[in-house]
Amino acid sequence: MNTLLRSIPTVLLLGCASDKAGQSSTPTTPTGHGADGADGAAGPDDSGSGETGAPPDPRLALQIAPPRHVESGVFATPDLCADCHSNAAGATAMRTADGTGVSPYDLQHGSMMANAARDPLFWAVLSAELDAAPSLTAEVEATCLRCHAPMAVHQAALDGTTLPAAAELRQGTDSTTALGREGVSCTTCHRISPDGMGQPETWSGLFEIEPSKAIFGPHADPFTTPMENHTGFTPTEGSHMLESEVCASCHTLQTPTVSGDTPTGHTFLEQASYLEWQISAFGPDGDTPRACQSCHMPTADAGGTAIETRIARNPGGSDFPIDPRQPFGQHFQVGGNTFMLGILRDNADVLNPRADRATFDAAIARTQTMLGTAGGLSLSPPVRSGTSLSLAVTVTNDTGHKLPTAYPSRRAWLQLTVTDSTGATVFASGQTDVAGRIVDTTGAPLGSELAGGPVQPHRTQITDPTEVLIYQSLMADPEGAPVFRLLNAAQMAKDNRILPRGWQPDRTLTPVGDLAPVGVDGDPDFVAGSDTVAVQLTDLGGSPPYIVDAALVYQPVSPRYIAELALVDTPEVAAFLAMAETARWTPEVVASAQVTAD
Repeated sequence: MNTLLRSIPTVLLLGCASDKAGQSSTPTTPTGHGADGADGAAGPDDSGSGETGAPPDPRLALQIAPPRHVESGVFATPDLCADCHSNAAGATAMRTADGTGVSPYDLQHGSMMANAARDPLFWAVLSAELDAAPSLTAEVEATCLRCHAPMAVHQAALDGTTLPAAAELRQGTDSTTALGREGVSCTTCHRISPDGMGQPETWSGLFEIEPSKAIFGPHADPFTTPMENHTGFTPTEGSHMLESEVCASCHTLQTPTVSGDTPTGHTFLEQASYLEWQISAFGPDGDTPRACQSCHMPTADAGGTAIETRIARNPGGSDFPIDPRQPFGQHFQVGGNTFMLGILRDNADVLNPRADRATFDAAIARTQTMLGTAGGLSLSPPVRSGTSLSLAVTVTNDTGHKLPTAYPSRRAWLQLTVTDSTGATVFASGQTDVAGRIVDTTGAPLGSELAGGPVQPHRTQITDPTEVLIYQSLMADPEGAPVFRLLNAAQMAKDNRILPRGWQPDRTLTPVGDLAPVGVDGDPDFVAGSDTVAVQLTDLGGSPPYIVDAALVYQPVSPRYIAELALVDTPEVAAFLAMAETARWTPEVVASAQVTAD
């Protein structure tokens, strides 16, 4: 391992990471076609800080070319769409009743989906996987890029050319690589054909792109002429744009299981958000069916009023003579990844996203609001006897999938703090340091936070500060040993993520894997929609009354996952670690509650 990789993980994972968002240069704003255009300025000087003899900036291993304008006849970069689907001062289109701008372009380009091909953790993880299995480079890159750079994958296939390699995709100058860098963009989702949607053959990013010039939206009788003249695409009614199945392809993902550098012939279900939704209360057979878009692309304003507005304005900045429409989905595409949105914002000089700092700040705020609706927490009346205390903590899942869902770097856990009558802390568990690691009462990270350490099991009770109830999915190899490389995964070592309400346990077997929880046997309180854990504390010290504070907190990327990634010596991993060193690692609070034990 080189000097850089030896030093950066130590700084990051042993407590030197800042608790505040890092500072960076103001992102370059591209100019040219569309709302914020095409050809941006070059990135930072590759000589490092510019001072003679200064070490090179490790982040530059993940420098990504700025956006530029491309129209291929099949796809287009989003600045083309922005000419009519971004807000303009002279137009009332794409606004809520109070005038707030909600245009698709202005909201979407600050999302993780828009930045899927600029996500430095994705590139670091991909490099780590390929480092262990170099002979599978073409297969693995194709699998990953189908969802992270889908327009490049489809354009290369249509052109009969080889898919650009990862490094070329980040820096290439041709149209295919420029399209790929746009991630999941306008002409990705709106060009998905309804054929086969929701079927296993379209999962793992194998959706079909519409062969005609149709571009789909949910509205009947669209006014076609302006878009046809301006873009060459024909607006076409497509009710599938309001269905969860349009999300299913990339949110039902299988990856190959590899032993050494050789595929075993088996696959691992890396994420199954769509399948989890299907057997929840929000699924088609549930008691409150609703599509993914209803939460992630809501059609009502902040006050709950359904939005009705013109869906486009003319390229000159004034309104088209068209009628307002409903539904109008706000293209937030909001999830739970505040951590990566902050890294994209703070490393814009290297990653060159379209979004500026204010756009990312707004996306982070929306994400935090979304997380605040994802679950709940309640405390039973406590029972105290002297300096002993017992109570029950119940956490609930208010989403339509497991909490947390998707890629197995994510976790939620229970934080507990007990203070006495003087305000002194007499018990704490689940607290974190500035590097985001869960610590013991001395402030030292638990062994389960370190590379090669143990894992926290599912718990039915908490009696000690080192016992932390962590809701997560942990990968395992074919023998059941925990692993942190996706290609080594064959099954789950642990999956105690909180089930959604209405979970149907008789439907967990799917064509691509079993969705059943793992490691929760013997816990009768782990049920559809909630989990309850007993807290039994003795010898608290101090003097009553005691105040118990509990919180359900969340990290989209756990420090343990990063500690394991840091063992891999690639330039991309080193670049990501340098970015993560100044990131904000503080976990997000999903829900909290307080109770007093007199």
